[in-house]
Amino acid sequence: MPQARRRALVVDDEPGVAEVLAQMLQGLGFECDIVTSGREAQALLAAAEFDAILCDMRMPDIGGLALHGWLAANRAHLCPRMAFITGDTLGRSDDGELASTGRPVLEKPFLPDEVRQVIDALSPQRPGGR
Repeated sequence: MPQARRRALVVDDEPGVAEVLAQMLQGLGFECDIVTSGREAQALLAAAEFDAILCDMRMPDIGGLALHGWLAANRAHLCPRMAFITGDTLGRSDDGELASTGRPVLEKPFLPDEVRQVIDALSPQRPGGR
């Protein structure tokens, strides 16, 4: 029996970065939704299930840590499926908050093997699919 495709959400305000990441995830067997803001991500996450959520730390509206906090309050079962994307050195306060989430981090620029490692670090898919 063929394995059901997994679903990933890529949240990054840089469309080119989001597209590249989505292509890498598709190579790992994911169907991908891409949004360019934290608000768009909240709208999707409020109603849909995802096997992986990769979110940029710094965005103009709602960044990765704020989105993780929203998930914890509203859809806590999705928190173990989230990873952060960062392209800059984090400040001490961000670094401490990030560490407290226990979530993996993918640093830009990233390679396919690094994407696979982050995906492997996320919670396994639930039995029976989504």
